[in-house]
Amino acid sequence: MFTLPKSRLPISEPAKIALGKEPIRTIISKQICPKTPEHNACKMQTSMGNMFAACAIESYIKFTVFCKYCKEDIATVYAKDKTLNDWRRFSYKSWHNNKFWYGLRGANIHPKTNNLTLECCCEPNVNKTPDEFNIRRIN
Repeated sequence: MFTLPKSRLPISEPAKIALGKEPIRTIISKQICPKTPEHNACKMQTSMGNMFAACAIESYIKFTVFCKYCKEDIATVYAKDKTLNDWRRFSYKSWHNNKFWYGLRGANIHPKTNNLTLECCCEPNVNKTPDEFNIRRIN
């Protein structure tokens, strides 16, 4: 059984300086797409500073991803279903209170399968597959 760590991942002094002095700072990433030829335009568009990817989402469902343990809202993603195997426009959320990080610590994309694994700040250094999170349909 998982128990929340007694202390979360602390924010470093360089991160405090780089992110500003606001008491709470939220970071929402640019949209990330799989590394396939179909998404080359997405990669080019987001590398030029656009927050939104160019790929079509008409046949996809928008989901939000929550950590089962700390209940943080850590990401939004468009996918065909809750498995998130066929996904696009992934965007993560993290925030800090000038002491500790909350939300998503890292998202990893498998280079061959494009499957996602996620790492929440409540349990750093543990990559989990999407089925280990609560995934809810938004629209």
